[in-house]
Amino acid sequence: MLDHLANANKEANPEIMRLALKMATGAGKTTVMAMLIVWQTINAKRHPNSKRFTRGFLVVTPGLTVRDRLRIFQPNDPDSYL
Repeated sequence: MLDHLANANKEANPEIMRLALKMATGAGKTTVMAMLIVWQTINAKRHPNSKRFTRGFLVVTPGLTVRDRLRIFQPNDPDSYL
């Protein structure tokens, strides 16, 4: 799967790995995003010399409501996924 994503990103911008999800309302986009971040983070720690896993994330939200819902990514939040 990583090779497929890398090849898809190569033409647009080979320096930045991007992933986009198109899912219906209530389908669990936040959960999927959280699990992708956790998966990348765990693998980056397990393979510190690998460039296949990122160590930084940029999450862009369309407004304050969505931003507030994403507080679950903060480790100190009581409802944290991390």
